[in-house]
Amino acid sequence: MECFEKIKLLNKKSILKRILIYIIGVFIFALGVAFSIKSNLGVSPVSSVSFVLSLITKGSVGFISIVFFIGLIMFQWIILRKDFKIRNLSQLIFAIVFGTFVDMSIFMISTISKGSLVMQFFHLALGTFLISLGIYLMIKTNITISPGDGFVTALAIKSGFKFTKLKVSFDLFCTFVSVLLSFVFLKGVYGVGIGTVLCALGVGTTMDLIDKFIGERLIIYLEEN
Repeated sequence: MECFEKIKLLNKKSILKRILIYIIGVFIFALGVAFSIKSNLGVSPVSSVSFVLSLITKGSVGFISIVFFIGLIMFQWIILRKDFKIRNLSQLIFAIVFGTFVDMSIFMISTISKGSLVMQFFHLALGTFLISLGIYLMIKTNITISPGDGFVTALAIKSGFKFTKLKVSFDLFCTFVSVLLSFVFLKGVYGVGIGTVLCALGVGTTMDLIDKFIGERLIIYLEEN
């Protein structure tokens, strides 16, 4: 992967800064997921699967996320076979750190009430912003990608289809699975709602706005010796 080649060219100080920003990004991402869950209006497509499974199994969202992401890494191995590299296992770092931070974040905001519908939309908007900021910081560090993106990348490599098109299809598939599991095991729709749509549509746009405000300064900070 290109990100690993870039890291090899960096000095120790730059690498440590990137790792720090990456961890901060993962925590912000996880906190955003926690606020999306708190809104009760629906979470992001990929997170919706872990959320619904947590309701079914009574396990924590963070733990189920780790298991789900490990499953995606295993599917990458099945798809790529000999093209699966040891460095792909670095996605385990994201899986474990993210899952841990999700449970921490849910606990941190557990005393905050859902409140009125206005407050629910506020939590959703805050969650979407935090998810966008977290993903943006992670991408800029070039440390490792998430298992979800790694899975889509594996499909793109083997199928020849564009990553962006497969990403949309993957999000739709995750949403479908969440709805199906909800109906079968919970007799209703959970984890999927207006928030799921707004998150899917809003993250990219929000990341563009974040890039305009901090993009150049962040790159300078990460690359300076």
